Amino acid sequence: MTIWLAALASGVAVALLSYATRGGWRSAATLPALLRAVAVALAVALLLDAPAGRRRPVPPLGALDASASWTRSRGSAPWENAVRRARAIDTDSLLLMGDSVRVGSPPDAPVDAASR
Repeated sequence: MTIWLAALASGVAVALLSYATRGGWRSAATLPALLRAVAVALAVALLLDAPAGRRRPVPPLGALDASASWTRSRGSAPWENAVRRARAIDTDSLLLMGDSVRVGSPPDAPVDAASR
């Protein structure tokens, strides 16, 4: 909110300085001064990266290693546990990592050649 107030104050200041210093204030200058104040306020708000609305929490991303190394030591139990836990977490997207990084649902068995 402070950024918007600063942008508005700078817009009004620029409009007043540009129109009031030209031989006094005239009623014909009201609309152009108002438009200039709005334009400058929006430009300053864009420069300061002012928020456009209420803040919302960013949904989390989930990541799962889909390389074949999961099955090397104890069969598929660790993989199935990791898939179950990845599905239980409420994530926006699930990233599968292995020989590449991609978005998708976990495969039945990890088959990627390597994790890099």
